[in-house]
Amino acid sequence: MRADLNELLILNNDLQLGLIKHAIFDFDGTISILREGWEKIMEPVMIESICGDHEPTSEIINDIRRFIDETTGIQTILQMEGLVKMVREYGLVPEEKVLDAWGYKRIYNDRLMVPVRERIEELESGSKTLEDYTLHGALKFCRTLDDRGVTMYLASGTDRNDVVNESEKVSAAQYFKGGIHGAIGTIEEYSKGNGIKEILKAHRLSGPE
Repeated sequence: MRADLNELLILNNDLQLGLIKHAIFDFDGTISILREGWEKIMEPVMIESICGDHEPTSEIINDIRRFIDETTGIQTILQMEGLVKMVREYGLVPEEKVLDAWGYKRIYNDRLMVPVRERIEELESGSKTLEDYTLHGALKFCRTLDDRGVTMYLASGTDRNDVVNESEKVSAAQYFKGGIHGAIGTIEEYSKGNGIKEILKAHRLSGPE
């Protein structure tokens, strides 16, 4: 059963309520929509990388769209590692022209940051408001949790420097006193899953907390 906008859907009736002390949020698509439309940027980057001078087939396009859909939410570098694998599997690009995951990530990130910077400029100029580039009610929800003493954390697959900057631009950073976490290098250095485990371990948290 789906809840409407005025209902609260409880998935676990046995959960003891009122004990939450910590809350972990994703950033892009949960609080901020500065990066909305990233899929439409990643898709052509992947098509160009896989096809080179060849025209993309419907099979390639469908594979790319399925890959993007299935990997939404994971770190960008992992998506780019998947791209490297796809480039080699299709074999349309000479091996000497195949980049590593970091090379493809730079291409994608350079293109993605064009609209992101434009949106930030719109916020700074006043031509757009926070409501235009945050999910409806997200900042109010964060403020409410903060007022109730809940320690909040941001755990994102986006590069940490970008998460810090963009969370400040949409006035969300002030609420995340537990820390703002993002990609800093390899998956061994940071992953969202490991970050969450560290928070649970450091504060000895149980489910209701």
